[in-house]
Amino acid sequence: MIKAVIFDAGGVILASDKAYAFLARKVGIGYSELMTLRKKYVRPAQRGEMSTKEFLSKFSADLKVSKEKLRRLFEEGAKLMTVDAKVLKIADSLQKHGYVTAMITNTTEIYRKFIQENKVYKKFSPLIVSYEVGTRKPEEKIYKIALKKLKINAKECVFIDDREYHLAPAKKLGMKAILFMNAKQLKADLQKLGVKV
Repeated sequence: MIKAVIFDAGGVILASDKAYAFLARKVGIGYSELMTLRKKYVRPAQRGEMSTKEFLSKFSADLKVSKEKLRRLFEEGAKLMTVDAKVLKIADSLQKHGYVTAMITNTTEIYRKFIQENKVYKKFSPLIVSYEVGTRKPEEKIYKIALKKLKINAKECVFIDDREYHLAPAKKLGMKAILFMNAKQLKADLQKLGVKV
């Protein structure tokens, strides 16, 4: 019997593509080039191994802009992130049916303020934020932290993410897993698992 549904944030509830496209445009490089450079620093930043100051310092040096400008562009770009209201409605419905709605998110400190302002995090408890717990998806440890906080068995959980490789560790631990494409498909897949939405 399913007792908890664990959501991812970026790509499921939040769309960040516009934010990074804006950043690439403003610093004068291609989107794919920006994302390649970002990979060098975002993973340690998401694990909490790199402070925001260090992240901005190294990333800005690669982009050949000042730290101050990069921080400002991140903040401006974050405002372009969109929230999928249909997915939040599903989360609300799950809560009304008595399910625990949790979240595991890979994120950096610099984006946390924006996500809090949009009240996305408030809907989910427990909330597992990668940089706060020192591990990130798809590392098995972050899923185990979620299960420990939930105090239930893996087989009683559904994990939702838009990336297949993030689902693999959840499945390995015994969770049901849904590859997210859109809200309509998510609702149908939850119902197939016997979850009331």
